[in-house]
Amino acid sequence: MSRPEDIVFDLIARVEISLAKVAHLAAESGVAFSPLDIVDDVERGLPDDYRLPTTGAHSRRELIARTVRDVISGKLQAAAVN
Repeated sequence: MSRPEDIVFDLIARVEISLAKVAHLAAESGVAFSPLDIVDDVERGLPDDYRLPTTGAHSRRELIARTVRDVISGKLQAAAVN
């Protein structure tokens, strides 16, 4: 993934996969989840060399959180942008 847009598409797909996984677990267990649970799950699944900054004004966590909000709201869908 050398192009910035490839990273964005990959991150959207990772968020969608995580959202489906966590929502399924929440439905089965009856335990509610928050968007931060999705952020944590996505971060745990990223490779060590993932090309997003871990600190700074636009940290990886902030970008993931924004992506989670946009996917949940329907503003972003990986299938629509690929």
